[in-house]
Amino acid sequence: MGDLVGEKYLITGVLGEGGMGVVFRATHQHTGREVALKTIRPSFAASADFQSRFEAEARAIGALRHPNIVDVTDFGYSGTGEARFPYLVLEFLDKMMLPVW
Repeated sequence: MGDLVGEKYLITGVLGEGGMGVVFRATHQHTGREVALKTIRPSFAASADFQSRFEAEARAIGALRHPNIVDVTDFGYSGTGEARFPYLVLEFLDKMMLPVW
């Protein structure tokens, strides 16, 4: 918590974790907008192949437009050297604001 990713996203919490990555709740420092920030674990971030797959995922999801699919708002790399990792920024959907069907 409190880490700054990509020099603009302040990590404020964890939304979920999986075998290959973590999705954080974050705040964009220039707009104040809450976002979901997806990262991959350091062991995978070191792999050029895995990084290119993560970039392909960002492009594929970013190309989709549908009311039932979250928007991808940013993609980038944070850190340097061995600590460099890719991140994907998605719109944050608060479950309290979702309609009940």
